[in-house]
This record gives sequence, C-alpha cells and structure tokens, in this order.
Amino acid sequence: GVHVQARDAVARARAAAEEHMDTVIGRTGFGLHQALVLAVVAMVFLGEGSLLGLSSLVKGDIATQFALESWQKGILSSTIYSGMFLGAFVAGPIADTFGRTRTLTLCLAAMTATGAVSAIAPTLSVLLAMQFIAGAGAGASLPVGSTLLQETLPARLAGACCVLLFIGFNIGEAGIAKAAAAFSGLSGAAFLKGMFFVSAIPSAITCLMLFVTPESPRFLASKGKTRQLGKWFRYVCRLNGKPIREVLPNGDVDVAAMCVRPPKAARAAKGLGGLGGFIMGMGKKFAVLLRRDLRWTTLRAWMLWAADSVVFFGLIYCIPQMLTAVNSAAAPEAAINVANGMNLSTLLPILGVPPMAAAIFFGAKFPKLMRQLHGGSVLTLGAAIYFATVSVNPMAFMWCLAITKMLYNASFDALYPATSVVYPTSVRATGTSIGATVGKFLSILVGPAFTVLMEKNFVAPLYLMMAFSAAATLSTIGLKMGKDEGDEDEAITVASTMSPLAPATSGGVA
Repeated sequence: GVHVQARDAVARARAAAEEHMDTVIGRTGFGLHQALVLAVVAMVFLGEGSLLGLSSLVKGDIATQFALESWQKGILSSTIYSGMFLGAFVAGPIADTFGRTRTLTLCLAAMTATGAVSAIAPTLSVLLAMQFIAGAGAGASLPVGSTLLQETLPARLAGACCVLLFIGFNIGEAGIAKAAAAFSGLSGAAFLKGMFFVSAIPSAITCLMLFVTPESPRFLASKGKTRQLGKWFRYVCRLNGKPIREVLPNGDVDVAAMCVRPPKAARAAKGLGGLGGFIMGMGKKFAVLLRRDLRWTTLRAWMLWAADSVVFFGLIYCIPQMLTAVNSAAAPEAAINVANGMNLSTLLPILGVPPMAAAIFFGAKFPKLMRQLHGGSVLTLGAAIYFATVSVNPMAFMWCLAITKMLYNASFDALYPATSVVYPTSVRATGTSIGATVGKFLSILVGPAFTVLMEKNFVAPLYLMMAFSAAATLSTIGLKMGKDEGDEDEAITVASTMSPLAPATSGGVA
C-alpha cells in the first residue's frame, strides 16, 4: 500500500544519494586529506596492537607483583577483552549519534589516560578497572576507525587500504615487544610503569591528529547537515589542491543530493526517536540477518569471526608459555630465546598483509581466500603439535605458530571488508558489527579457558584452535557473496523489510 511505496521511495532516494556520494568523493582524488585519514587509522590499529601485546608481556610481572593465583591470572587476561566486547557493542550507536571523529577522540583519550593511571595503579582493582576501560576504548576505536576510512576514501581504494593498514596492529605489537626487551633490566614495578606509559603513546599521538581530521562526509549526509558537508568538501579540496567546482560542479545542488533525511514528523509518528527507536531498529535489522535467505550466511560469517578471534588472540596469549614449555622439553642446545620467538611471531604476520591487500584490490573472492587461510592453519597447527610432542624442536614449533599467526593475521585483516561484501548493502553495517561482537565475546574467554587448558596440557589450546580452524574452513564451502554495491533492487528489497527511517548506512564496514 501507501506505506510500502513510501518505504521504497526512501530506499531509492538513499541509494541514489549513496551513489552520488561515491561519485563526488571519487572526484576528490587521493591527496593530503586521504593520507591524513590513513595515518589516523593506522595509528588506531597500532594502538590496539600495542595494548594487546602489552597484556601478554606484562601479565607475569603483574601476577608476581600482586601475588595472583591461577584463576586471577585468567581474569586479568580477560579484563581487556571484556572491555573490547563492550566497546565494540556500543561503538556503532555512539558514532552514529555523535560522529566518527568525536567518538574516536573520546576512545583514544580514555586509552591514553588509563595507560598512565595503570602505570601507577596502587591496587589490583584499580589496575583491572583501568585495563577494562582501555579495552573498551580499543574495542570501539577499531570499528569506528575502519568506518571513518571506508566512508572517506574512494570506494575502489577503501577495502584494500583497510587491509593494508592492519600492518599498524603488527607494528604496535612488535613495538611493545621491543620496549619490553629494552626495559628487561628494570625491576618489576619499574618495568610495568615503563611498559604502561609506552603503550599509551600511540593513542595520545592519535588524539592530537584527530583535531585536524574532519568528520566523515557520510555521517554528515546521514544527519542532513548540508552546510557542514559543503564545508567538508571545501576543506578537502584545499588540502588536496582540487578546484571546488571540479568536485562539486553544481555547488549546493550536489551537496543537497547527497543528503537524504526523513521529516521529523514522520520519524516521530513511527516512534523511532531515542533509545526505543534505536532498539527497535536494531531488532528489525537483526531479524533480517536471520531471515531464511541470509540465515546460513550469517551463521557462517559468525563462525569466521569466532575462529579468527579464538585463534589469533589465543596465539597472542599462549605463545610465551608454550615456547617456554617446549624449551624445557627440548635438549638445552635446541632451546631458543622466548623474546626472539615473540619477535618472529609479531614480525612474520606483517608479510601476509600486502598480498592480501593486493588480492582484495584486484577483486579476489573472499570465501576462497578464507578457505585457503583457515585450511592452511589446520596444517600448521597440526605441525606445531608434532614439533611440541613427538619430535621436540623449539625452532620448528615457533615457525609453525608464527606462520599460523600470519595466516590468521591475513584473515583478520580481511574480515571487515569480507563481511561487508557477504551481506546486502542495507544490512551490511549491522552484519559486520554483530559479527565483530561475536568475536569479541569469545576473545573474553580466551584468557581463563586457555589458562585452565595449559595447566592440564600445554598443547591443549592448539587442539582447540585446530577445531575452530577446521570448522571455519568448512563454513566457507558454499558461502555466497552479497550483491554488488550498486544493486539497487536488492537494497530496496531488504530495506523494505525494515524501517525506512533508520539511519542510512554507508557502503563501507562499520
């Protein structure tokens, strides 16, 4: 009836506005502004890598300083991941309300402050609280930073650049490992202070960079802020040295064509304002994800998020203890330095990022890529178990784990853009954010679960990682990719099952 026609009209208008936005952003080219956004997002990734690497490197010193029992060590490790789960869950609504750059600034300021306070935390409770807040900031900043990148760069570059910038995570992880080596001669308390202060440096620098980073143009358009959107394009044109008439040949008409926002009266009539509207809109979108034609796609995508989170973060958590155990079982002359092993596991994954970015840029199929990466991980994890228990060889064991981490690093790099192409445009952001939340939830369990498993058998976590890798490999069989970005009919079909007044989502990942 009339309501269906109205919904379809809004969906068509939004599709046209998105297409026009893509065209106009493409005209801005690649210049100083895009380089600034790339640098900001790279620093966001670097900060998260530094934080997670820190949690692995200092947990032993924290346990010694506060005389922690085994179960408390598990809680210590899961604190950051619990914060990341909360941050990932609330990041989208906050960023959709207040903007990408404001949300990023808040998150990174929290990470900076909590890093400094953690360095002087007088009690374990204070330290856990600070690490939880830092985890929340990291969990929120990664999807919001990725969204800012996807919404700012030309569409043909956004996916590949998002993958490429995950090198920042590896650099942050390697950098904090180097800091640990540099501070190794310090006493326990001094070592912890130095490490916490160093881990806060990337987020502090990124906060300063955000003061000159403009808001996402798609966010401004979704809010109907035509004046600010016009200023955004003028600012970017100045930075990139582009004539404004070349980018916006029709001036304000072009700007208005990118903004589609339903009338306030219609929004109020549908009761979609405030918290109740947000919950209702999320419920309807979630229902679409579990609709018959998308149900198996959703469950398979969740399996990929689950495997990547369990194995990748599990390796970060377990490698030091596992390598120590293998060294103890090996002949003295075969043992290798744990710090050197950690360096290998942080530097080798960087090699997998450029090929993955190139593959995405040239249009590789994500299901096939994921199947190869997870299937290869089953083999390398099996080899690691062999070199840990049958033919004990610490160097071979470490190389197997480093290669596994490289494969999963490449998979994780591509997971945001991979999920975004699995879903139709109208539920793409929701599908990506829910998948990330599934992964964050399981990452909370990594610390306590793997602590218990390693107490029974130090290679037990590897068997669990193999099981997740095998399940992820099987989940890619028959996995279908979503419609192309420009397929308006599919966008309208899905949009018509939801409220037409929900905030417009971008073509990028959330």
